Amino acid sequence: GISAHTGGRGTLDRCDISAHTNANASVKAGARLHMRGCQIHDGNASGVFVLEGGEATMEKCDVFANALAGIEVREHGNLTMRGCMVRD
Repeated sequence: GISAHTGGRGTLDRCDISAHTNANASVKAGARLHMRGCQIHDGNASGVFVLEGGEATMEKCDVFANALAGIEVREHGNLTMRGCMVRD
């Protein structure tokens, strides 16, 4: 999985993120993550989890078949999605 935290920054382009024990992608504590054209699937928890002031931007991503919510945002998390599909 992917974990961005404590002010970290990152860009993922056309990545396949899957089968993580926790959220497949977690963004928190002031971190910023930009995901483009990624597939995020088959996680044992949420697909993407943005919390505690984390910021994420997703463009043309496909989020599917995660055990919990495909997308979860709470505790002052900020998420922008463009052209994404969230299913299953």
